[in-house]
Amino acid sequence: MPDFYLEQQDIFVEVKPTQPFDLEIRKAGYWCKDMQEIVILFNLNPPTEKNENGWLFFYPIIRKIPTVIKSYWWGECSKCGHVDIAEFAYVTSCGCHTIDYFNE
Repeated sequence: MPDFYLEQQDIFVEVKPTQPFDLEIRKAGYWCKDMQEIVILFNLNPPTEKNENGWLFFYPIIRKIPTVIKSYWWGECSKCGHVDIAEFAYVTSCGCHTIDYFNE
């Protein structure tokens, strides 16, 4: 089972000290069939372009196979310090920044 559930984001989180191994990837794929979205966080340093730190696993209804997005990272808002988990570490749920801010 994943380590914890973030109710506000409606997502399960598994924390690993390093990038997941094949067995851990397969387990996350099975979990997401029942739990929808699961994020595996690893390498818990802030992400950079060269240093990813999280993958999102989800089970799309149409394709019926577990899918992974390897650009799903945690990040911290530079204004308020809010921590979020999102694609490319875009911290937007606190409201300090919009996606346009990150695209600039």
